[in-house]
Amino acid sequence: SYGVSDEALDKDIASLKLKIKNTGARAGAEVVQLYVSAPECGAERPVKELKGFDKLFLKIGESGEVSIPLQLSSLARFDEESHAWVVDPGTYAVMAGPNPQDLRCSLELTIL
Repeated sequence: SYGVSDEALDKDIASLKLKIKNTGARAGAEVVQLYVSAPECGAERPVKELKGFDKLFLKIGESGEVSIPLQLSSLARFDEESHAWVVDPGTYAVMAGPNPQDLRCSLELTIL
């Protein structure tokens, strides 16, 4: 685990950009949710944590793009022993979709 300064926690480490197309018969909105699963580290953490979202309004047949920033703070956890925010090294799963049961895309983010 790596201790993280408050300044570092506020930094964006990635930005997830997704193209969305309205294939329906009417105009509408789509909310894209961003979830992260942390690597095994010995600390108790949820299986997937909501880390961001963006909403997009589209006309019939229209395409658009959402951009959801991912901050280092999204990967950090508070360590009781050291009384500090830490980022555990390992591979994080980053997933996006309209809800946690329908995550349509994913990628891996490795922290050394």
